[in-house]
Amino acid sequence: FTGCWQYTLFVKVMPRVCPAAIVFLEKPFREKLRDTVGLKQVAVQNFLENGVNNPLLYFPIFYTIQEFLNKGAEAKVGNALKKYVNNAHEDIPAIWSVWVPVQFFNFGFSPLWMRVPVVAMTSAFWTAYVSRTRGGSPSKEEPQEAIVRTMSR
Repeated sequence: FTGCWQYTLFVKVMPRVCPAAIVFLEKPFREKLRDTVGLKQVAVQNFLENGVNNPLLYFPIFYTIQEFLNKGAEAKVGNALKKYVNNAHEDIPAIWSVWVPVQFFNFGFSPLWMRVPVVAMTSAFWTAYVSRTRGGSPSKEEPQEAIVRTMSR
């Protein structure tokens, strides 16, 4: 979900959707505060990332991969999507609490070439959080035993 997709979204797609954002990035801070068009385009980019990308792509993909890693051949995409729906009331506010401020900074101040590295650095912490809160093994067996069982099928 990272790398190519983030580059495509942040560096190729968003500048086309929000063309004034490129000019906005080059302005000094005081001018940015007066640039209502640029500020609106930063908000649009943040909405695309946090209102569309994260809830509609990131979490469904996360839970689907988790389902297949935990259950192997017995995995069902429907189960993953049910888990996403059941956890969305906690997951979406959690992701927004981290990514909305980070992406306002990223889209408002980072040059295009720096957008993916900013996301990668923040992702290290976000991934640790998600692994801690949503990464538990569904069974009582040790994770290593679950991996060996899955790979031996």
